[in-house]
Amino acid sequence: MTRFVIIGADAAGMSAAAEARRTDRALEIVAFDRGDWASYSQCGLPYLVGGLVEAPERLVARTVEQFATQGIEVRLGHEVTAIDPARRMVRVRLVRGGSEVEEGYDRLLIATGASPVRPRLPGLDLDGIFHLDVMEDAIAMQRYIRAARPERAVIVGGGYIGLEMAENLVRLGLQVRLVQRGEQLFHSVDADMAAPLNDELARHGVDLSLQDTLLRACAGVGGRVAEVQVNGGDVRAELVVLATGARPSTGLAAAAGVKLGATGAIAVDDHLRTNLPDVYAAGDCAEHWQPLLARPYWVPLGTTANKQGRVAGRNAAGGDATFGGIVGTAITRVFGIE
Repeated sequence: MTRFVIIGADAAGMSAAAEARRTDRALEIVAFDRGDWASYSQCGLPYLVGGLVEAPERLVARTVEQFATQGIEVRLGHEVTAIDPARRMVRVRLVRGGSEVEEGYDRLLIATGASPVRPRLPGLDLDGIFHLDVMEDAIAMQRYIRAARPERAVIVGGGYIGLEMAENLVRLGLQVRLVQRGEQLFHSVDADMAAPLNDELARHGVDLSLQDTLLRACAGVGGRVAEVQVNGGDVRAELVVLATGARPSTGLAAAAGVKLGATGAIAVDDHLRTNLPDVYAAGDCAEHWQPLLARPYWVPLGTTANKQGRVAGRNAAGGDATFGGIVGTAITRVFGIE
């Protein structure tokens, strides 16, 4: 029996698993993920923190048990630590316990996503400082807010996550300051399109500080953050959200000899094949073809991950599908602006 192994059990990985099952009913499919959640909407995490999404389970598209009824095995809490393409093996570490095993594959999909960019600054290991990347981050932030009852928050970064978190923290009653290094918010759009966001944030009480930079965080009682230092001076904050961007998670792939492209993500062809035999890549770890620019592109979006996952899954199962590329369109909402 042909065995299809997937590294990463979210958008790209589980879309690939579902499409592979539709293509080949006899294919053995196993997905590994180091986290505790699979197949959920990362885009909904700010709204989970803000209470618009009532529970983490509401963000799950399909449960591990539902995948199992389709003959798709999902092993959560299992981190793939190495790929051996010559032997067609992956090394898997049990997150709780640390034991390791080797698992064979006939076809392999790398869907390791993207990782948050963490500034190397003093104090960022204090309690109350968060990235918002995976479900566990959102749950931890929720618990912190309920326990510590912060009154003031500083958000560093004015992209999707920063803007959506500003809205949701205001909804929770916090005083919010948003610090953005550049001259405008939301660099995904032109300056004239982004300008109305400034007034919208101010209308809802968000203190916007453009051309400003986080320098350090300082501790208060019990090792929790109490204030941060920015270019403009010291700002009191019992909660800090680092929305400082992301980069493709490619370390595992690169160590195995997978070629990276000019964007820093995994280079793939229109069938999502890498340079290694029977090894595919999809989602935020992989490059995306941009037809207007006629070159590889990298935009970490869930919609793209799902589309690429379906193409990779069909091809890994013996089908023939091509990925036509993306132009990078997306949608978001900030208070009353969409």
